[in-house]
Amino acid sequence: GGVERAAALVDEWRGLEHLNAARERGRGTVLVTAHLGHWEMGGTVLARRGFPMTVVTLDEPSSELTRWRDVLRRQLGIQTIAVGPGREFAFLEMLAALRRNECVAMLVDRPYEGTGVPVDFFGARAEFSTAPALLAHHAGATVLPAFVLFNESRRYLSLAAPIVPMSTGPAARTVLAENTQRIAGVLETTVRAHPTQWFNYVPIWPEAKTVT
Repeated sequence: GGVERAAALVDEWRGLEHLNAARERGRGTVLVTAHLGHWEMGGTVLARRGFPMTVVTLDEPSSELTRWRDVLRRQLGIQTIAVGPGREFAFLEMLAALRRNECVAMLVDRPYEGTGVPVDFFGARAEFSTAPALLAHHAGATVLPAFVLFNESRRYLSLAAPIVPMSTGPAARTVLAENTQRIAGVLETTVRAHPTQWFNYVPIWPEAKTVT
């Protein structure tokens, strides 16, 4: 139905001040989110509000579907950077977008193989993407969690959490793990508040028998 119809579904905004504060820093914003709520709508409504938006994603199962998705997003004012095997320059594309003070949005609760570190998530070990921590290190970008959640009025809440502080220093694995754990902590809090809206389609606790 287009941008206007999507935007009309969002009747509540919280945390716009965090988005504006991140933008005012002038180093780009890494928007981190999870497979929670209506994550695809997030980029649309923020692009409509004037935030230059790039979405980081894996390729779809077919090249035709990938092209269709990318064209549709461009029509909505959203650029796409595909990651995964054969996409060696994707990280440089992300850095370039951040250096233009744009927003780079990514799902971090299901990294593709070899791009995550173990974090504590609901009391068990799971892998989260290190990309936000790496981008913060290399570009000085601000890391900000954001979500679009189904609300009690059967419409949507656009929610931006406070800026996540990133430890500085060499991008050693221990520092990346520490910063990624901070991001996982914010996502855990949000998932805990909206558990029925979390749709991660693959097991993320391979070694856990039960998770409470």
